[in-house]
Amino acid sequence: MNAPTTIEELRKTIGSVRRRRNLILHVRHIGWSLAILAALFMVFVILEMSLDLSGLFTTLFFFLMGGAIGILCWWYARAVRLFNSDDRRLAHYIDERIPNLEQRLITSMELWEKQGTDSSSQLVESLWLDTVAHVHSSNVQQVTSPRPAWIAVGIAFSLVCLLAGALWDSTRFSTAALRVAWPWSTPAADALQTEVFTITPGDIFIRRGNDVAISARVENNRSQNVFIHLRDQASEWERVPMRIDETTSDHLYYLPEVTDDLSYYVSSGAAESRQYRIKVYDLTGVETIDIDYIYPEYTGLENKTEKNGGDIIAPAGTRVQLRVAFDGPIEKGVLKFEDGTSVDLHHADNVAIGEFTVTKDGSYRVDALDLGGRHIENPLEYLIRSTADLPPEIAVDVPGRDLKVMALEEVSIAVSASDDFGITKLALNYNVAGQLEHNVTFLDDQTSGAPRAVDEKMVLYLEDLRVSPGDFIAYFLTAEDN
Repeated sequence: MNAPTTIEELRKTIGSVRRRRNLILHVRHIGWSLAILAALFMVFVILEMSLDLSGLFTTLFFFLMGGAIGILCWWYARAVRLFNSDDRRLAHYIDERIPNLEQRLITSMELWEKQGTDSSSQLVESLWLDTVAHVHSSNVQQVTSPRPAWIAVGIAFSLVCLLAGALWDSTRFSTAALRVAWPWSTPAADALQTEVFTITPGDIFIRRGNDVAISARVENNRSQNVFIHLRDQASEWERVPMRIDETTSDHLYYLPEVTDDLSYYVSSGAAESRQYRIKVYDLTGVETIDIDYIYPEYTGLENKTEKNGGDIIAPAGTRVQLRVAFDGPIEKGVLKFEDGTSVDLHHADNVAIGEFTVTKDGSYRVDALDLGGRHIENPLEYLIRSTADLPPEIAVDVPGRDLKVMALEEVSIAVSASDDFGITKLALNYNVAGQLEHNVTFLDDQTSGAPRAVDEKMVLYLEDLRVSPGDFIAYFLTAEDN
């Protein structure tokens, strides 16, 4: 093999390595560029779809995508310039990656550039022949590994397939993608949403643990299947069919005891509503109600305190003081009665105090505002019962009937009386027909308090009355309470 043929074969080998290296580098750069653009586009679409952003943000996404495309084009153009290296640089690149060549290839190329093939010495030609032999035995075509290119192509292919699948499967995703790709467009789906769906309650704030009933009215839609899509912050979207109300034709879904923030939207066929939020907060509530009873004097009752009460049963005129304990600080509290009247509560920290006088039967409930201005309503309604002051009940137990007696006979009389709050006076009144009336008082000033029940006995001596046969003695009992 002569010198020109030898050096030409070396240059042909270097050219083959260059073409393979350039192809791998082109594929790698194109793959990474597609992967970056697909990932960035999906991130922007998901943000627009999840947060329901305004046109300003979609316009910003559009320009960010344009900027990313410009940067990737500059990066690719710069890489192309670096790909186009001369034979000498490429020979040095091959020698670095194949130590067995021991710098033969770069040395051969330098000698060829300096001496040419016509004036080459026997030693140089021997070097070229030795270099050709080592190049053939070293498989220099594998000096550039295709693995990074395959990785870039695989990632790009996966992301592009994922993007295509999302565009094909989800109308909401494709609509959001159209807005990101061209913010000045008005997708048909957007125009359809406001006409098709009427969602109740929409975006709401609820107390943690409350139930939520969601209804959707679908108009101008041929699909009979309506679904609600739900997710919390830690889960994926879950699609659940909604139940139709035969009377209103609305579609209903019931969420019991919601404890975490939720997002939801409604779909029917290819049409979808916008996304709504259910936000949960912890609302201050009533923990206990302690009641102080301050009884009126006529009852003779001692004042008392009822712990953890609610319903109020007390005599008319009783002054009632309520101490309402909340599980958090409040801004304002009020007692509301069923007749429309109210009493403001004076509060300090978590305790509110108010009082009123029991005058009639009714009910009350506790309303308040927490420090955030949210309305706190105790769902319980408490009873107010005013007990009336009833008249005493009296009875002549013995003899308990009309009697015929002898003029000198002794008549035993037993009486009893009772009252809800106490007897202050009990007397037996009697007289002989045509004479003055007499009375016998059973309770005197020595009696302590006002007993609620009294049982007394006495003997009526007829001879002291100087009665004659045929006389009538009338008697009756009187009593007074407080």
